[in-house]
Amino acid sequence: MADEPLLTPDELAMLLGDVSISSLDVSSLLRSELDASLLSLLQRSSHLTLEAEVASHRLRFPLVLQRQPGGEIEPQLRPPVIEDLTGLQPRPWRLHEEAHLISPQFCWRVLDMSERGMVVDTQDVQPQTGALLEADLCLPMQPALPLTGRWVRKAYPPSGWALTFTMPEPELTTLKQWLFERHQDTFIRTGCVQ
Repeated sequence: MADEPLLTPDELAMLLGDVSISSLDVSSLLRSELDASLLSLLQRSSHLTLEAEVASHRLRFPLVLQRQPGGEIEPQLRPPVIEDLTGLQPRPWRLHEEAHLISPQFCWRVLDMSERGMVVDTQDVQPQTGALLEADLCLPMQPALPLTGRWVRKAYPPSGWALTFTMPEPELTTLKQWLFERHQDTFIRTGCVQ
């Protein structure tokens, strides 16, 4: 999945407005004749990001510069971190699409989620604030994603609890890609972006 283009030419063109993109070479947008010292600096950097603000959302795409067998540099975008900019402070964009949190003891509905946290319908169970949780996040049409969570607080009645979580990097990349695709469905493909 990491080697596949993250955005189609149409999606990239929509994000960039009037900029014309060739459907044959989307990555040409990220290529240019860079000074050798600048290219060397960029390749040594530990963190490169392509940032876009669209419809009150900030998308931060990690950018990796990989040297190909022929010596050319190939830029590759990874799934973005998505922030909602509509409040006083930027906050992670939350998806309100049903998923499930599963362990041998329970199967709970996830009411909303970002790549760092979620609100879970714990039904009649009252978690202890700060307690750890090992579970699998089950998304539609995806393999189960193992996570380690920590209960933060009661979120809203009658039974929602906020949970922050971490997961191994490959699974986190899968989750970010899944969230990005849902973000595109919600804000790009439905015409919410002007």
